[in-house]
Amino acid sequence: MKIRELFKIGGIRESKKAEDYLDRDNCFIKDITDEKDHLILHLQREFDGQEGRVSLKAREEFKIISEQILKMKRIFAGKIIGLTLNQLDNFETNLKITSIGGKLQVSKITPNFLI
Repeated sequence: MKIRELFKIGGIRESKKAEDYLDRDNCFIKDITDEKDHLILHLQREFDGQEGRVSLKAREEFKIISEQILKMKRIFAGKIIGLTLNQLDNFETNLKITSIGGKLQVSKITPNFLI
């Protein structure tokens, strides 16, 4: 599943006022921190160092397993450093969500060439 299918990406919150606002293409993810029910992506614009943050929360339909999804972030976290938010939208997490006996479960997809 892609990031945008698992998470709702919040709006950018800037750390200080700037003439040019941070947008989805002009800043890069430089760090990730965990919060109780979401992830915080720390952003930085390369040309002037302007910083901001954006939150990732599990989509409403996955709220019941959001804790599991957030624990699985280790699978993709290191790979999203350096991406823009637009690139992040289409990033493949290699996670899948299935319904077994009416309960949702999140698991890692193993590429066929590794089997």
